[in-house]
Amino acid sequence: MNKNPKLHYGHFSRIRKSVMQDDAPINDTIALEAVLQFAFRRTDTNEIAKSLLHHYGSLGNIIENATANELINFYGIGKTTSERIITLLRLLKRAQNGEFRAPKPIDTIHYFDIKGMIENEFEKAEYEKVVAYYLNRQKQIIFNVVLNHGNADQVELDKHRVLHLAQNHNASFVVLAHNHLNGSFLPSVQDLNLTASLCKFLLSNDIVLLDHLIYADGNIFSFASSLIMSAIMRRIEHPEFSR
Repeated sequence: MNKNPKLHYGHFSRIRKSVMQDDAPINDTIALEAVLQFAFRRTDTNEIAKSLLHHYGSLGNIIENATANELINFYGIGKTTSERIITLLRLLKRAQNGEFRAPKPIDTIHYFDIKGMIENEFEKAEYEKVVAYYLNRQKQIIFNVVLNHGNADQVELDKHRVLHLAQNHNASFVVLAHNHLNGSFLPSVQDLNLTASLCKFLLSNDIVLLDHLIYADGNIFSFASSLIMSAIMRRIEHPEFSR
């Protein structure tokens, strides 16, 4: 690795300016060099960027798979520098997963704003799990958490924990999501009963369950879109009509 500070004179500055311009084209090499510049001091990062890309195949693979030990053992990069690189890559990974997005309202009737988050959470899942999204009064997502993991067939839900987290984060609304591994995104009898029970429980504590989403093989079922949620709400608010 060449440490000649005069190599590619002005290259560092051009990389930074390119990244800072929103409309400038950026390839994997430029993006990775920009990351590496924060870890190295006065070092030509072009060659190490190309070497890493050649080894891993793409920037996405580096972000997903690279480890500090690999950088130390394979490339001879120092421990501190390796940890700096991996720290930046982990931040990129979390940003890629949408963790740093500004809160924005979601339309739970059509759920398109939350659809990408659901797909990212469940598309590679090997077990059933339940995720809760907590929203403020403006219906902006302020917090989300995996509530529980189950086996390949089912997962349990603690409604008291759902409430506790909502109260801790001062949330007004909750969107529940879980996955089916049997290929069917249609709700089971257990799903219907759980949704009704949780909806009633949260409502008694002034919190609204906006939707319950079920993911299976790239498809998403919405209790709100199907009008099941509104039927559950009517039954809770007017039990005399449901007898």
